[in-house]
Amino acid sequence: MSESPSRVLIVGLDGATFDIIRPLVSEGKLPHLGTALETGFATVLKSTIPPVSAPAWTSFRTGKNPGKHGVYDFTGFKPGSYERRVVNSSDVRSKGMEHLVSEVGKNVVMLNVPFTYPPYNVNGIMVSGLLSPPDGVYTYPPPL
Repeated sequence: MSESPSRVLIVGLDGATFDIIRPLVSEGKLPHLGTALETGFATVLKSTIPPVSAPAWTSFRTGKNPGKHGVYDFTGFKPGSYERRVVNSSDVRSKGMEHLVSEVGKNVVMLNVPFTYPPYNVNGIMVSGLLSPPDGVYTYPPPL
């Protein structure tokens, strides 16, 4: 059995495709990303159904489909009404990899990960991503 890596870095690029990235790397316009592609691991991921960022990022973090984690779009209904509201991290019905990593005592650093507002307790730090309000507390721990 192989030993687990001591550190893992995951970089997600929403909406980016290799048919755009690879020519830019070849032209020298993305040198750091080119180095990461040469020395790391990169793969094409299948998106969710529906292929929308909110459920896709949530599925990436939880390893589950929208039917299991509960996020289908950028908006959802307010409980008990037909009024729409923006989804947030409290709508996710499944643990994400950051929870699992925290539970085994490993450190987590999450920066600008979409749909992590409001931020929650992790064994480390979190800066919420897409749809975090400018006037809210968008970091964990809050003084960060």
